[in-house]
Amino acid sequence: MRISLLLISLLLLQTTLSTKPGFRFQVTQKGVDYVREKLVHILEKGIKDAKTFPHLSMRVIWTPLGPLNVTVWALINHVYMPHSTANIAPPSSVDLRISDAVITLAGVWKFREDAWPHLEDYGTIDMKVSGVNIGLTVDVGMDDE
Repeated sequence: MRISLLLISLLLLQTTLSTKPGFRFQVTQKGVDYVREKLVHILEKGIKDAKTFPHLSMRVIWTPLGPLNVTVWALINHVYMPHSTANIAPPSSVDLRISDAVITLAGVWKFREDAWPHLEDYGTIDMKVSGVNIGLTVDVGMDDE
């Protein structure tokens, strides 16, 4: 405990004595891979926790039954991101790529006719979206001041 306090004190003293206070760090591939693992986990969890999409309600005018009110809503069942890579891109960028992601959804649809006899029906939707690719590039820079 005393050693860590001494080291922190020395670092603070050196920072206050230097002409350009601040800190400097180096991004390594090992560090980028660690961040990639954590970021993909956070992204999967965030999408799963979102659970629902906003309800989609619309009025469809041109149908054989006449004008209809249609509502669709869905829940996210599963998110899977099997392949991800993160690379340092010179001079100062980090590229994150997620490929072949899969999202499965379960939903419900419903329609109701405006005019008499007010026909209506509802049903379920099971959907799988696969082959989703996501790319993100982050520029890492340094302040010259």
